[in-house]
Amino acid sequence: MKLRPLFSALFLFGIGALDSHPVRGQGPHAAVLQLDAWRKAVLAGDTQALIPLYTTSPRILGPGQSASSLQAEIGYWGGWKTKGLKTLSAEIESAQEPQPGFHVLAIQLTLVANEGSVSRKYFIKVAQGYVDQGGTWKIAAEQREDPTRLKGPAEKKDL
Repeated sequence: MKLRPLFSALFLFGIGALDSHPVRGQGPHAAVLQLDAWRKAVLAGDTQALIPLYTTSPRILGPGQSASSLQAEIGYWGGWKTKGLKTLSAEIESAQEPQPGFHVLAIQLTLVANEGSVSRKYFIKVAQGYVDQGGTWKIAAEQREDPTRLKGPAEKKDL
């Protein structure tokens, strides 16, 4: 997945979600802290904990850039627990602030699910756009790819 078009799409989708001003003293790392809360909720299969991590009307794109709803996305992430999800790690491949108060994270998720007696590893590329809403960073835009069994190459290479 090319992340540059993804960032562009999230930037455009996120502009409409910027209805509040950033809180002074919160840096770009606040969105990273919310990512950890999101990761823990997905790992636990706790859909009720996921809902407040999103704005009331986020822009969500599923695989193939198909529009999705918050309810469908919450169901998708919560469904991993019923598929035997045992571990979930999130590697931030890049972070950008395309405008003040809007942080975009490109994330490589690694999920391990027990399917019967076999553990299977899946990789999902996700981009999340965060905005400050009432002093809390929330997901205003999200796009994900289909899960794969092979880890994709990193977008940014340090040579």
